[in-house]
Amino acid sequence: MYVLAQVGGVPVLGLLIDIGALVSLFAGTLACITAAARVLLRMAHDGLAHESLGRTHARNHTPGRAVVITGIAAVLPVAVLAARGASGLDVYGWLGSLATYGFIVAYALVCGALPRYLRQHGAFHPGAQIIPWLAAIAMLLALLGNLYPVPEGPYGKLPYIYLAYLIGGLGWFVVRARSKSKKKTMASMELPQP
Repeated sequence: MYVLAQVGGVPVLGLLIDIGALVSLFAGTLACITAAARVLLRMAHDGLAHESLGRTHARNHTPGRAVVITGIAAVLPVAVLAARGASGLDVYGWLGSLATYGFIVAYALVCGALPRYLRQHGAFHPGAQIIPWLAAIAMLLALLGNLYPVPEGPYGKLPYIYLAYLIGGLGWFVVRARSKSKKKTMASMELPQP
């Protein structure tokens, strides 16, 4: 847009567009970090993340530690890839593709779980499962479209990186769930003191 503004004879408009884009990128990144920090806070409350991430600021009630960790997690991959000489466009494409896999899988899981949720809350009727299942199938087709034909170069490795990330996350969930279950069992087996 900056180039178009110069060609159009209004270079100041290009500068304003650049500033607006920068503010928009900052706001979008901040919103994502805030949302992810809230998810991390909830995960800590459920025992899936370190308990220190479940604490909030005494006065503001904001998850400060979770925000810092999430911010580092957002900046670190970009910084490492940039330090290794990757272009901004490549970094955007690679990390955007990884995020897309996550969104597609999450949306498909939510669509698949919706009929059960509706049943549990007494709002289910037979037609209520058609749209969620069609949407889940559409998400899976979108995922397959990203995987086949196998993309060239680094994009061909990204599905495997995401799969490793997903398996690692599921493994962590299973380990934490088992340890939480063992703690509950041990607590229930303790005899009351007279």
